[in-house]
Amino acid sequence: MSMIKSNMPPSFTSCSHPTTLLLFAPAVRNSLSPLLDHFFSCPSRFFVWWACWRLIFDDPSPTWRSIKSAVVTLSWPPLNDPLLRISPSLLASTIIVGLWRAHWAAILHFVPFSPHRIVSSIHRHIAELSRESSFSTSTYRKLISSNVLS
Repeated sequence: MSMIKSNMPPSFTSCSHPTTLLLFAPAVRNSLSPLLDHFFSCPSRFFVWWACWRLIFDDPSPTWRSIKSAVVTLSWPPLNDPLLRISPSLLASTIIVGLWRAHWAAILHFVPFSPHRIVSSIHRHIAELSRESSFSTSTYRKLISSNVLS
């Protein structure tokens, strides 16, 4: 393990990583706690959640407990206006996917874990979802108004 850890970039070792915990600690394999801690208690990852959460939800000062609770219970705060047509679960999933991509990029390709870069990437994906949602809604309305779907 020490040889593996010595070859890892500092961004990898700055927070606990569930991959390492699940591979080398059999006691935690049957628990979601390390995975949830990976997403919510690491300061770098929390910054990603915090910044993206404020973009998505009408929650000006989210805490790691409020975000974790919303994700675990699927009880979402109100969405910000531009995102009302998108499922809150899909938006939260976009954050999770962004974090996992960054996690694996750090492990497999030694890409530094850069919270600001990750937030920017997630924002781009959310903007894409918003455009797709707007397009789908307007196209659907046009089809209904022209009696194509009736």
